Formats: sequence, C-alpha cells, structure tokens
Amino acid sequence: MIDLRLPYDIETKAKMTPVERNNLEIPVGWLRIEACAGELTRITLASSPGPTDENLSPLLKAAAQQLQAYFDGSLRVFSLPLAWDSVSGFRREVLQVVAGIPFGDLKTYGEIAKIVGKPGAAQAVGAAVGSNPWLIVVPCNRVIGSDRSLHGFSAPGGLETKAWLLRHEGHDIIESKVSLKRSLNMKESQESEFRSGFVALIGKPNVGKSTLLNRLLGQPIAGISAKPQTTRRRQLGILTAKDYQIIFVDTPGLTDAKDRLAKSINSEVQFALNDSDLLLILVDASNPAETMDEKLLDAIQASRTQPPVLVVFNKADRLNKSSFAQLSALYREKLPNARTLQISALDGAGVKKMLQVIVEMLPQGPQYFPDEQITEDYERDIAAEMIRAVCMDMLAEEIPYSIATQVQSYKERDNGTIYIEATIYVERDSQKAIVIGRKGQMIREIGTKARGELERATGQKVFLEMVVKVQKDWKNDQAFLKKIGLSGG
Repeated sequence: MIDLRLPYDIETKAKMTPVERNNLEIPVGWLRIEACAGELTRITLASSPGPTDENLSPLLKAAAQQLQAYFDGSLRVFSLPLAWDSVSGFRREVLQVVAGIPFGDLKTYGEIAKIVGKPGAAQAVGAAVGSNPWLIVVPCNRVIGSDRSLHGFSAPGGLETKAWLLRHEGHDIIESKVSLKRSLNMKESQESEFRSGFVALIGKPNVGKSTLLNRLLGQPIAGISAKPQTTRRRQLGILTAKDYQIIFVDTPGLTDAKDRLAKSINSEVQFALNDSDLLLILVDASNPAETMDEKLLDAIQASRTQPPVLVVFNKADRLNKSSFAQLSALYREKLPNARTLQISALDGAGVKKMLQVIVEMLPQGPQYFPDEQITEDYERDIAAEMIRAVCMDMLAEEIPYSIATQVQSYKERDNGTIYIEATIYVERDSQKAIVIGRKGQMIREIGTKARGELERATGQKVFLEMVVKVQKDWKNDQAFLKKIGLSGG
C-alpha cells in the first residue's frame, strides 16, 4: 500500500474527530476506506487489509455497500461525501472533472487539461490524477492517453489493475489500448435494419485517404497536401444517415519505421487494423505496385482480427492499364475474398457506389454518435492539422517532414471572428530561417493560405497568429510527441 499522509487540514480535523477505517475485499485486492468528520478522506487499494473499526459508522457502511455494488455491476454512480477541502487549486479542478466522467466514458489527459482551461498542461493533469485520494469513487481509471493507451496507474497492480477496471466497465483492451468501439455511449437505433460500424481507411502515404474523407463528410476535417504523411494520427470522420452510421478512421500512411514518430504512425495503423468492422484499403491506381504494397498487405494478413475487406482503387482517371493489371492482381492474390471498386476521390466519380457497398458490408448495430457530430477531434486539433498541411505544400525538400504544429489558443469572440494562436515546430535553426523566409515572406504566405483554408472550413472570419520554434530532434522526443497528440511509442 502507498501510505500517503493525510493533508494538513484533514489531520487537524482528525485531532478532534478520530479517523474511521474499514476494509473491503474486491477482485483486485483490498480497498482501505477512511473517513473523518462525516467525509471520506481516502480510498486506496492494497494487497492486504488494514486496521478496521469494530463499530462502523453509517458513512463507512454506505461506502462499503456502494463500492460492493459497483463491483457487482449494479451501481454506476456514487453518492458519497468526499473531503474536497483536502485538495485545492489545479489538483482539485482536475479531480472534480474526473469525478464527473460517467461510467463507460473516457477522457484523455489533454481533454481534461482543456476542460480546466489549461490546454498545454496534460502532464500536470497526469500528476494530479496520480495523486487521487479516492480510488474508484473518483475514477482515475477512466483517464487515458491521447492515443488511447493505458498510462500510469498509481495503485498495486498498476496498468493490469487499470485494465481490469476498464474491462469491468465494458471496454475492450487491444494491445494495451482501449478499443474505440467499446468506449462510446451507444444510442440504440429504433430501426432494426440500422447499420453501423468503424471503417478503417488504410493505405500507403498520399493515396488520397484524407481527400476521400473530406469529400464524404462534405467539409474538411483532415489536412490535405500533395506530399505524403500529411496525416500522422488516427482521425474519426462520422457520417450519419437515416439507416446507417459510418465511423471512418482515417489512419496515417504506413511507413518504414526509422524514428519514434514513424513508429507511432505505424502503431496508429496497427490499432485501427485490429479495431474495425471493415477495412477499406485505398490504393493509388495511377502508380505501379511497390514494396510498400507488399508490406501493407502483410500487415493486414497478420492482424489479430480479420474483418471484411474492401479494396478501393483511387485516382482511376489516371491509371496506367499495364501497371494497373499487375497492381490489381497483387491485391486479388493476397486478399482473394475482398471486394474491389474504382473511384476518384478528387472529382467524386464512383464515391456514391462505394458508399452503398460500405453500408452493405457493415453489420447491423447501434448509433454510436449523435446525428450532428462529424468528428471526435477538437477544433484546435483540426486547425493544427490544416496549418501543417499548408506548410507541407509550400515548403520544399526535407523541411515538411521536420514540421509539427500545435494550436495553443482557439477562441471565437463576440464579433464572430475566430482567433487562433499556433506554433510551428522545426528541428533545426536553419529550418526555422527557411520557414520564416527572407524578411518574413514565407511565414506570411503560409499564414495567408492557412487562414483561407480555415475560413473555408469554418465559414467564419479567422485571425491567425503563428510563431516558429526549434524543438531539436522532436521526432525522437517521446514527451513532445505526446504533447502534440502522438504516442511516441
């Protein structure tokens, strides 16, 4: 047991009112419950029971009953008085947000940081969550990483205990990450024929996945560039109609892993492969087969689950008949049971037919998201991706692949204008000089184009302020990758 000292004001109370103690055996150990002056001061997990009072107070009895009901599966919301005076400031704000996360829901450290008004303080949120005095009742197990991974859990058993609690609350854990499908509140459809599911958009870099997603949704949520690797993390695009809901998971293009960033990108792809109802493999029909096609097909065949597969040959208007014959033969040989289609994501040819086929291939299921929701991302994250896509388009040679973007502030003011403050990160001072340009010419051009893209996406006037900073070797900096929403592992 980690025997944390009681905060000073609770210790002062304890001198006047004795601390009461009880123990409850649960499937993952023993819960030690303490109370003072009519409030619960501590609930911790231990491998063995501690001292127990002979005559339990009504509060300790109620706490034991509610906790037992939680583990029996008959209680989802606790109604117990907590000693909130024992925590203060930022820590209290964080823990009160955590206390409000409903059974079956999850929040990331970054989401909580944004809720408490400190969007850059994800690590500080982690520290506050790690010092939670009321295990289970304040459900710190419902806080996960931005990549849905299980981060530290300061209780005996560590991540195994956290995984047990999440499974108890209905989540699936796949390769140490929480499944997307099980971590959503699902609205049962009134129509028995309603179809729904997660469709993983898989493909090599720059095959048109983000272009296709934006076309399907009717508005941009994914950054688009003529250069590969515009997408670096999974991004949800939600398309809802009367009789179906499709959750498209736009994944980064599979790469040869050389640094932590590349490994993170491939990790995102692997997670999507194992957590989807349908694989939509987007293939560039205008280029011949190459080694990365083989690697992509090998990864699909090696995936833990084997969902139905739809192979979609994009850029059909530009295909070379001889090379396409070899390309399509490769995919038919490796995926003999897959359905195939040809489309052009750019002009929309074949997209309507593709959508009909997707709906046919999805299982009957619930509505996962509200009708009006089209993505799970925050506006600031979408804006950061769009700014990075503009940088990739406008900068030459290796510079685009050394760029990361982060939006520090995204606010709509009373005049209807959206004010955005963003940072462009590069790896070297020489790259910073190129991004800024002579007398600031390049950064002004990037800002003008990015502002135009953002205004088209939002339908509102945008004021965009950008700065350029050097973050040396950031692609191998795990802490930085987490900061910008990538796992780094």
